[in-house]
Amino acid sequence: MINQSVPSKEIKQIILVIEDDPNVQSIYQELLSKEGYKITLTDTVDKACDSLSKSSTDLILLDIMLPGGKNGYDFLEIIQKNDKYKNIPVIVLSNLDQDRSVSNSMGVVAWLVKANVSSQDVVAKVNQVINKSSK
Repeated sequence: MINQSVPSKEIKQIILVIEDDPNVQSIYQELLSKEGYKITLTDTVDKACDSLSKSSTDLILLDIMLPGGKNGYDFLEIIQKNDKYKNIPVIVLSNLDQDRSVSNSMGVVAWLVKANVSSQDVVAKVNQVINKSSK
């Protein structure tokens, strides 16, 4: 029997970035795209939920303070109640300091304070979480 191997196409992992600051969105779009990720940008919880329902997501990068009447904590509650979404790793990237008890119970794998990390630190954390979750 002849063993034919078909070249595998590398599947880009999809990162949902939920951030209301267009400058921050554009920074992470550029940096994470260069790493080979497909990026979906949203700026409200409602748009993020809509995006999740339309396509698969491998990781969520979430700001806590968002416009539209719902914040990042509301989003975390929504996804934790949904079996389809509750195991998607979430990295919080916010100016708010961490509330460990809340974040750990809501599936947050890392909490980064914007003022304390560089964009390269965020990319490194994303790579670490993606690599860990794909093993």
